[in-house]
Amino acid sequence: MASLASWTVPMSELAVALLLIGRRSRLIGLYGAAVLMLLFTGYTLAIVFFAPYRPCSCGGVISLLSWEQHLVLNAILLLLALLAIWYSPKHKKIPWDKIHQSP
Repeated sequence: MASLASWTVPMSELAVALLLIGRRSRLIGLYGAAVLMLLFTGYTLAIVFFAPYRPCSCGGVISLLSWEQHLVLNAILLLLALLAIWYSPKHKKIPWDKIHQSP
């Protein structure tokens, strides 16, 4: 499982970064970033509350954070991704009130 994750996570991050660069694909990239942050936050939650031991595979500034601080950082970044989706101009063009009306 770790071997698969070691390839899919960085490739997914690169794909999301490329989607964020393009103007037409930016909203899809924002959704991708939010999904990745949701997965990372879920993983961190599982480590904090359910893991018998806490692995340390982070590098750079993140390695200075505790797992609880890492969880807070992930939650903040997830919230920022969701806010970016909400305030995206393309998101505002979707007629949400008509989508949720009963026939």
